Amino acid sequence: MSRSLIRRAIDLAFPKGPPYVPKPDGDMEAYRDGEATILESIRDDVISMSYMRDPARTPRLEDLELEFGRADNQTLSDATRRSLLRPVRYPKKTTGNDDDLQTRLDNAGFDLIVYNNSPDGPAIDPDILMDQSFQLQALSGDYYAGNDAAYAGRIGGEWLVNGPVYEQFRGVFGAGDMYAGNTNSVAGYFEEFYRTTIEYDTPIDAEAWPFCFFVGGVADINPATGEIIGIDQGLVPRSERKQLEDIILKFKGLYTWCGLIVTFT
Repeated sequence: MSRSLIRRAIDLAFPKGPPYVPKPDGDMEAYRDGEATILESIRDDVISMSYMRDPARTPRLEDLELEFGRADNQTLSDATRRSLLRPVRYPKKTTGNDDDLQTRLDNAGFDLIVYNNSPDGPAIDPDILMDQSFQLQALSGDYYAGNDAAYAGRIGGEWLVNGPVYEQFRGVFGAGDMYAGNTNSVAGYFEEFYRTTIEYDTPIDAEAWPFCFFVGGVADINPATGEIIGIDQGLVPRSERKQLEDIILKFKGLYTWCGLIVTFT
């Protein structure tokens, strides 16, 4: 019968000779097996600690995600969560230039283009491209509900700097029937906590504009000045948003702001 490493070590600790050889299924045999089982569990725990910060094998996946700023998303499988955590845990060195980031996006299958501000001309006010607004896209003269030729479309973008920053606040105070003894009407009553994402404001200092770059669809460039006039909305499936943001945050240059001009479908 094959015995564990710990059980063999216990046997070697006893003197040699027939008096110290346990009988099969005897009390001494059971004692040594029990002691070996306990020590094996301790040995396994000690070994697992060496993998504590390895995304592929850590026994404390939630703690490692918290350390590196990733949300504990229980809708994803453990295998997916570990694969998404690995590039954050083991970041590769990068030059942080737009060509490097463009290569990474291409390799990941994103049909998006990276633009400096501006590629061949002076830096423009990013607010020209980033200002969020809605406009009516007209492809024909017929405007009526349900007509695909006329629809509301978003233009503009959102800033991706260092990942999301959240603000937490209490929910709406309970109203209900206002009478003595009703716990829903006491001061300080609230339903639950809410969390919203804080949006970055577009820099107004012109000296900061060269540190802004854009990721989106095809750009319209002024041939005379080289300035970016507009950038079409890139299209990315909503399920791939996190992957896109992770790539940009990992490979963008230090101290740069990414203007994400993308519609998530």
